[in-house]
Amino acid sequence: MGHHHMGCPHPWVLPGVPHAPLHPPPAGIEYNLVRVPMASTDFSVRLYTYADTEGDFELKHFNLTEEDTRMKIPILRAAQAVAARPLSLYASPWTSPVWMKTNGAMTGRGTLKGKPGDKYHKAWANYFVR
Repeated sequence: MGHHHMGCPHPWVLPGVPHAPLHPPPAGIEYNLVRVPMASTDFSVRLYTYADTEGDFELKHFNLTEEDTRMKIPILRAAQAVAARPLSLYASPWTSPVWMKTNGAMTGRGTLKGKPGDKYHKAWANYFVR
């Protein structure tokens, strides 16, 4: 039986055939570097960050979302399971939290508030580490 997520068949499994790959093992260059978006992107169905609580400089309310626990993480695990070599992941944000931005919006040309070394820049750096 194929794996299903939110009504969609798992992309690497044939329906009715457990764990049957869609393609034979690759003979090519076998990419193994994966960019993982930190929170939402311009392709997301909703806009969010991991620290949407206004003024949370200590990131006490930092948290992953359902998009991470039900989609991103399972897909990464499935990809690793069929990869010939370990995956190398790098995380990259589309935007900082709104409360850290000069325009106060997820979209547009806002920049990070403050100056290097201040509380906004430190919180943004810690966001990457979390």
